[in-house]
Amino acid sequence: MILYIFLSIGLLFILFLLWMSRKFQSITIDLNKDCCISFLKVKNVEEIIKQLPYHENILDLDNIIPKEISIEDYKNKGWGIKTNKDLKKNDIIYKYPITRFPENYKIKAKCHLGEKFIERDIHLDYFSDKYNVFPSWDAFINHEDDYNCYYDKRYEIKNKKVYGILRAYKDIKKGDELNIDYKNEYYIYSSFWDLL
Repeated sequence: MILYIFLSIGLLFILFLLWMSRKFQSITIDLNKDCCISFLKVKNVEEIIKQLPYHENILDLDNIIPKEISIEDYKNKGWGIKTNKDLKKNDIIYKYPITRFPENYKIKAKCHLGEKFIERDIHLDYFSDKYNVFPSWDAFINHEDDYNCYYDKRYEIKNKKVYGILRAYKDIKKGDELNIDYKNEYYIYSSFWDLL
């Protein structure tokens, strides 16, 4: 009798593991189909990146960023991103386009504040640097220990383009600087992308 109980429990456990592994299997996605998916489930990330267009050598911030945000100069930090509207916790702040870094590795950002070159070791996160992709204006989001934003773990694919998603970690007032915790984002991404 006890043997049947243990066998039944073992069989249920095996069935549970099979169900869980089916749920978390990696999948292949196609840039021709619009979707919103976690790249943690995507097995053809490098293939998708190769299909992304190269970014131009000029990033004209005043003409491309959404009206809900703006670029500001923050003392001791440099350029950063400010919200132009009140945000509630978990609101989508913006979706930023992801392109490939130009082959000459030079992008000049310009806006009402002036001009500056994008520096890979300063403006790119772990994923962007490793896979040579460029997160457009999101490259200017600054670090803060008491951060107010986080990256959604899902990416949106729409019209053969890939977009990252920034969300509000807490309520944010109009005029506040948007910031993330670089350390938190680094460990989340590096632990996964190193497995590819």
